[in-house]
Amino acid sequence: GAFAQELTGRLTVKDGPAAGTLYFYRGEPVWADDPQGDAGLHRRLVQRGRLKPDITLDRVPQGQLLGSLVQKGLLTGQQMHEFMRELVRDFVLALANAVAGGYRFDEDKKFLEVAPLLKVNPFGLILESRRRSMAPAELLALSNEIADQFVIPQPGLISAADKIAPFVRGARLARILDGTKTARHILEATNIDAFMGTLVMITLRDAKLISFDRAPHAAAEGGVTLTDAALSDEPREI
Repeated sequence: GAFAQELTGRLTVKDGPAAGTLYFYRGEPVWADDPQGDAGLHRRLVQRGRLKPDITLDRVPQGQLLGSLVQKGLLTGQQMHEFMRELVRDFVLALANAVAGGYRFDEDKKFLEVAPLLKVNPFGLILESRRRSMAPAELLALSNEIADQFVIPQPGLISAADKIAPFVRGARLARILDGTKTARHILEATNIDAFMGTLVMITLRDAKLISFDRAPHAAAEGGVTLTDAALSDEPREI
C-alpha cells in the first residue's frame, strides 16, 4: 500500500538488509533482484535447501541462473516460483522494517517486455503489455506471418501451463504442442480468435517457451519426443 496503483517500475535500495531492486507492476511487487546477482540467488537457493551445495553449475550469462536450473531439471517450475515468491516477500519485509536507507524509484515498463514468463507473474502482465503496444494492423500482419509456421515447444512450457490456460480457453498447450502443428492449427484446436491467439503465441515465443520454424520437429535428439520434453517437470538426480 506504500505505492500508488499506477506506479510501474524499479525501486532500487542502496543500503541495509533491503539492498537490491524490487520491481512493481501497478503498485504490486512482482520480481526482486538480489544485490549480488546470480551469486546471491545461488547462495539463497543453497541456504533454503532447494539446491545441493556440491552441484557444479555451468557458467551462464548474468540473470539466467534460474532459467538454466529449470532447463537442466535441477529445479521444477513450481519450486522456482515458490523461491521467487519467497524472495519478493523477504524483500518487502526487509523494506518495511528498514529504519533508514537511500533508495530511488524509476518508472519503467520495459522490464515487462523483456522479462521471461517464468520471472514475471502472472502471464497476463506481459500479454497485456503486448496488447497495448501493438496496433491492429501490425497484429494482423504478424498473425498472417506465423499462421503457417510450426510451433516448437521448449522445456519450460509445462512450468507455465497454469498461467497460460486461462488465456487459451483452459487448453493445456504442453499436451497440444508436439512440434508438428502450425500456429493456425493450434488456434483452431483451442478455438481462439486470430488476434488474441497471435498475442498469446508471440508472448510465449518472447518468453522462450516456444519457437517457430518453417519445418516440423517431430522428435528431439535421443528419441525423446518434444512433447515428452515439454511435459517433463521433475528434477533429475545429480
